Amino acid sequence: MTPIERAARAMADNLESHELNWEGYVHCVRATLSAIHEPSEAMVKAGWDSECIIPSQSPEGAWTAMIDAMLEEG
Repeated sequence: MTPIERAARAMADNLESHELNWEGYVHCVRATLSAIHEPSEAMVKAGWDSECIIPSQSPEGAWTAMIDAMLEEG
């Protein structure tokens, strides 16, 4: 199951309106990921402060690459 499918299932399970099955929420999840595609300044700072970033890659690059991969995966 892809991250988008997991998110759509979680959205379907947690919304009061159960008129749609999880597949009906995929477009909402994709729209959400597109909306948060770019990290905030606070997120970038936290990424740098965490020391989990490879020196040659910025937190922005890691974040957008992961979001891009989720969007491409389906």
